[in-house]
Amino acid sequence: MVLLALAVGALALVESLDDTVQSPDHASEISGLPMLGRIEQFERSRTPRDQLQAARHPRSTVAEAYRAARTHLSYAIDLGRAPRLVLVTSPGPGEGKTTTAANLAVVFGLAGHRVCVVDTDLRRPTIHRLFGLDNQEGLTNLLLAREPELDRAIQRTVSASIS
Repeated sequence: MVLLALAVGALALVESLDDTVQSPDHASEISGLPMLGRIEQFERSRTPRDQLQAARHPRSTVAEAYRAARTHLSYAIDLGRAPRLVLVTSPGPGEGKTTTAANLAVVFGLAGHRVCVVDTDLRRPTIHRLFGLDNQEGLTNLLLAREPELDRAIQRTVSASIS
């Protein structure tokens, strides 16, 4: 009987110390912030440009999820005012930060907004691959330059050239 009580006590202690996020609703509950969207995981494509689901497959459920996230995000950051900054991050690699940022950029662009995506992954930048752009100039060049030239680092694209 004592062992059973100890086991139940140990289980309760372990459960109370578990601070992992169990679900999107749990994350919203912990942070006190609303969930702006939920994009289901989709199969990795053979080519990086195929990750732009919002441009490649605009009628898909994934593209619709990105459009819904755009709408909720638009209300949350009040796009009617000055330019806004949106940070896409996660605790670990391979969790879809680049894909999410790129697809959100596409849906905002398709809605008529001017968008600038900055790939701050200095070790393994990949945004350029998704958009089919050159990777010769970028954030590192800007940070290291004595007199940074923003126009050299910014590469312009339009949604029509993505698909």
